Amino acid sequence: LNFYNERYLKRFKDEPIEKSDLENSETFADAGNASEEAWQAEIERFDRIMSDWRKAIESADESKFEQSVSAENQSPWAEVVGLINTHNSHHGGQIVFIRKLQGSWDASKGVS
Repeated sequence: LNFYNERYLKRFKDEPIEKSDLENSETFADAGNASEEAWQAEIERFDRIMSDWRKAIESADESKFEQSVSAENQSPWAEVVGLINTHNSHHGGQIVFIRKLQGSWDASKGVS
């Protein structure tokens, strides 16, 4: 999530995006060997990226949402921002579900 959310955020803000030759599978960390510290760092990174997205959306001119994402992707930003949010929600739900199955979900933090 962080890899693509950050790249789309940079594109939304008209910032340069470094070329990546990574295959999609290479954008995933080796979750089987991830430490709790690495997981917390990714959570913090996600929170920062999403906070930056919120600020970018709030400060964007309304016309930005009608513009195409890029020459290759003619979808308007309004549609893409909606899809990004749906995608993030989907994976967030998966994380909650898996952690509940593992018995590692703390229901006192919001989702019972």
